[in-house]
This record gives sequence, structure tokens and C-alpha cells, in this order.
Amino acid sequence: MNNEDEKTQSHDAESYHRDLGSARCRIQELEQRIRNITKERDALRNSTSFRIGQTLMKPLAVIRQALFVRKPVEKQPVEVKPPPQKRAGTIDVLVLCHDNSKLSGAPVPAISYFREMKLRNESVRLIVLKEWEPSLDTVKPFPPAKRVIVNSIASLQWKAVRVLLESNCDNVALYLHETAWTIQKFEKQCPEGMATLRRIAARLHVLAVSKAQKEYLENLLPVRRTTIVRNITPNANLDPCQVRPSGLVDINPSIIMVGTIQARKGAKLFSEIADMAKKRGYIWRFKWVGHEIEPNLYLSPNVDWLGVCTGEALTSIYKEASLFLLSSVDDPLPLAVHEAMSYGVNVVCYRGVGTAEVIGELPSSFIFDNYTVDEAIEAIKKALATSYSGIDVFNTVKPFIDQKLFADVVNKAIGHVPSSNHDGENKIC
Repeated sequence: MNNEDEKTQSHDAESYHRDLGSARCRIQELEQRIRNITKERDALRNSTSFRIGQTLMKPLAVIRQALFVRKPVEKQPVEVKPPPQKRAGTIDVLVLCHDNSKLSGAPVPAISYFREMKLRNESVRLIVLKEWEPSLDTVKPFPPAKRVIVNSIASLQWKAVRVLLESNCDNVALYLHETAWTIQKFEKQCPEGMATLRRIAARLHVLAVSKAQKEYLENLLPVRRTTIVRNITPNANLDPCQVRPSGLVDINPSIIMVGTIQARKGAKLFSEIADMAKKRGYIWRFKWVGHEIEPNLYLSPNVDWLGVCTGEALTSIYKEASLFLLSSVDDPLPLAVHEAMSYGVNVVCYRGVGTAEVIGELPSSFIFDNYTVDEAIEAIKKALATSYSGIDVFNTVKPFIDQKLFADVVNKAIGHVPSSNHDGENKIC
């Protein structure tokens, strides 16, 4: 250790001892002051004046407390009233659907309407009857509503719906998607439902999907007020860039049908067309998308029966299709045709179905008047040989796939005026 370090350490030690000594001196001064104050206090307490003051002031303090200190007021028990029962608010539109299954097209338009109304922040409620009340015979009251839409004739299976219709038809609209085949089947399965419909038809507002269905219903029932509102599918394409290119020629055409496999959808006709096409040497591929719901039908081995397809799988089928052959003999306005047309797919159909009203103005689409194999094949040949614009097909079906337009048409039909606070934004409640 050098001299500088020794000097530094010596200086630090001296500073420490000086500070320690100063602190001790301050502590001693404070202790002395405390002793002096204690002596003065003891001397004051022992003085005569202090004792006289204590003798006088203690009784005065007791008197003061008696005069000025308020006694605690006893709290009266407060009666706690239960909160008033809030009356259920009356909604603007109540939608009743028998089902919400994707395997059937009937609930789709009503559910699409409900969703569009929710996006608009409207006062609307959807009740799926199968979930709301599984028992068909239970009369369960519905929530109060200014307007009610009963969707599909199938909803009349529920006694609660029949009671609603019998009691008041003024604010109720029955939205029907069915024609002869389905209505006849319904009458056999639920005669009480059909009987109710016949009794109230004259007072009932019916919403129809096509002109042909409207005429059928007016001939079947004594309805006096029928409004055509069409229908809607949320699965259609709204992007023109996804539409089939114009002038495209398929060497090996793909002819599709989408729907449940049953007699009214024309499974037999579709099969016989596929058989005849093979017999005549036509290089046509036939595909059917949908599940079988009716046994003992002839299903041709010349048809690819694909079963249920949804999402991207179904979209791919639409995009690859050369032609949609609607083989139905009884079909008011099938949604799958609209979905295919939204991708620019051409259509051939029988004149007796509602789709004929949609494609009637399209020069590329063909309608056969007689429900026979030969006439259907001739219509297919003409359609495949005709060059057409996919955009024209897309534009033709656009009014039938616009959910906003559909909601406006339904609101006008049922007399619902949208709320004034609608700000145009898409909000989900």
C-alpha cells in the first residue's frame, strides 16, 4: 500500500468519527430537552391552579355531554318492494320455421330474411319449432309480435301454429314453398293442418315464390290475397369474376342436377335421359348431388350419384358443370338452380316448374313443354350447341340471390316499415 492510499484511508476514518461524535451530541441534546419538558409537566400537574381547574371542568363536561350530544335515532324498518315486472316487449317481426336443416330448402329463405333483418338491427326473432317445442300437440304461446311469418306448410303440424292462425290472421303471413306433390302428401300426413288451412284461407295472406305456384294455390284454396316474394339462397355467388367464361365449349359436357332424390325431382326422368344419351352415343356425363329420401326409384348406373355435397365441393361441381338439367316435374322455385346460375351455368327445365319463369328470357336456356325423355334430350342438345354469355346468366339470376333486395320485398309484402334508427351499417345483435 502506497502513501497516498494510507492518507485517503486515514482521512475517511477521521470523517467517520467526526460525524459519529456530532450525532451523539445531537441525541444527548434531545434527551435533555425531553427530561426538561417532563419536569415542567409534572410541576404543572402538582400545582394548585391545575387541581382547581380539574375540579371545576369535569362536572361541566358531563353537563355539556348531556345537553348537546344527540341520542342515536332508531331506524325504522324500510319496506323493500320487489322490482316491477317488466312486460315483454312486442317485437316487430316473428319468423316461425318448422326446421333449420340444410338438407331441405324450405327454411332457407325465411332464415336468410331473419339474418338480413338482424344485420339491419331490426326487432326480429326466429323460432325453430322443432327446437322450441318438440311436441306437436302442445299449445305454447308465442311471444307478442306486430307481424308474424309462418314459413312452410310443414309448420301447420304444430297445434300452437294452428291456434295462432285460427285466432288472428290479420298480422300473419303464410310463406309457402310447396305445390301439388308436397301439399297432397302433407294432407295425408296431417289432415288437421290442411283442414285449418282451408278454413282460414280466405282471411290469410299467402306469400308465394312464383306465378305458377300462385295460380295453383288460388285454384286449390279460397285465398284472396297472395303476394309473390320469390325466395333466396345465401350460397349463391355474387362475384362476376367467378362466372363461367363466355363461349366456352365442353367436349365432354357435364350435366348436373342438385336436389333430393325423389319422384317429383325427376330422378326417373334424369336416369332415363342418361340411359338414352349413352344408347345414342352422346358423350355426356350425368351427375346428381343430393340424398335419397324416396325408396324404390329407378337410379341409372349411367349417373354419378354423388350424395350430399356442400361448401367447396358443391362450388367445384357448379364451376365444372356445362349445364344444369332441372328434371323436376313439381318444383316451385328450387334454390340450387339459382346457385348454379350465379356461376354462369346454363339451364334446361320443364315448363311446369317455377324456374321456367326465371330463364324464360334467356336465349341460351331451353324449356321443354312435354315431360318426356325425347323432348328433354332435344332441349339439352340445343343448349349445349348454343354459345352464350355466363354474365348474362349471372345478371338474370341476380335479383333472386340478393339477400337485401329479398328482405325489402318481404317487408313490403307484410307491411313492415323498417325502424327509423337503422343507420345502414351491418350489425349483428
